[in-house]
Amino acid sequence: MTDFSSKRLIPWSKIHNRYTTAKNSAINVVNFDNSGDYLFFGGQDRLLNLYNVDSGKLIKSYEGHRREILDIYIEESSKKVASCGGDKIVYLWDIERGDIPRKYYGHTQRINTVTMNKEGSLLLSGSYDTTVRIFDLRSRNKSAIQILTDAKDSISTVIINDNQILSGSVDGYLRTYDVRSGQLFEDCISEAITCIYESSDNNCVLVTSLDNKIRLFDKSDGSLLNTYQGHTASKYRIKSCLDVNDEIVVSGSEDGNIYFWNMLQASVLGNLSQHTNIVNSVSVSKNNKYLASSSINGELIVWS
Repeated sequence: MTDFSSKRLIPWSKIHNRYTTAKNSAINVVNFDNSGDYLFFGGQDRLLNLYNVDSGKLIKSYEGHRREILDIYIEESSKKVASCGGDKIVYLWDIERGDIPRKYYGHTQRINTVTMNKEGSLLLSGSYDTTVRIFDLRSRNKSAIQILTDAKDSISTVIINDNQILSGSVDGYLRTYDVRSGQLFEDCISEAITCIYESSDNNCVLVTSLDNKIRLFDKSDGSLLNTYQGHTASKYRIKSCLDVNDEIVVSGSEDGNIYFWNMLQASVLGNLSQHTNIVNSVSVSKNNKYLASSSINGELIVWS
C-alpha cells in the first residue's frame, strides 16, 4: 500500500461534470458500472437512471418503482441491475433488453440494501423489517430460499463474497455468516450502522455509523484497525467506500463535504466542498479514474 504521510493532492479534485435531478429530488444512491464509463443512480423520483460519465448526459430512466429507490447493485457484466426501496420489492432489470423487470417479494417494510454474488446466481436484500432475504436467480420462484433473522433492528447493508455474507444493522452489530462452516460471528459496534464496505482483498471491512465515525475492522478476528473522524454523520445514512487500491477512505457528510483519509494512518487528506447540501452517497469507479457523489438536494457530481 502507498504511504500518504506526506502532503498530497486528493486524487479526485476536478469536477468532470455535474447533473441535477428535476425538482431537485434527492438522490439516495450512486454506483459506477464495472467499466467506469457509466453510472447508475436513484432516489426520491422513483427512477433508476443510467448516466454517461464522459458526456455528462442522462441516457435513460427506467420506470417501475412505486416509492423511492434506496439502493442499487450492478452485476459483474453490467447487463443486469438490482434496485430496491420503499415499495418493499426488489427489482432486477435487464439493461440490454430494457423490458419489464423481474420482481422479488417477501419483505414487509422498506428495503434498504441489495446485492448479488459474483456469479449472478444469488440476490440478497436487507430491510427495515430486520431480515436479510436470499433469492435464487436461477429459479422461477420469486420467494426467498433463505431468511436471516438474527438482527434486532433495520438492516442497512448486506454484502456477499465467495465464503461469507456480511450484514450491518441499526442495532449496532456487524454480522458475518460463514457459508462454509454455517457459523455466525457478531461484532458489536454499539452504534447504529448505516453502511459497510469490504476491502478489495476481502480482509477488512469499513463500517460507517451514526456517531460521526468510520471504523476499519480486521475480518479474521474482529479487531479494530483504525477509526476515521472529521465528517458529520449522526442523523442520516451516509455511505462511505475505499478506493480501488485500498489506500483512501472516502465518505460523504451531513455538512455537505466529501472527506478523504489515509487508510493506514487515519489522517485526513482533505475534503471537497462543492455540494450545497448533505452528501449521502459516494462511489469510486473500478479504474480509479472517477469519484461520484450525490446529495439530498438532487445534485450529482463526477470528479476526475
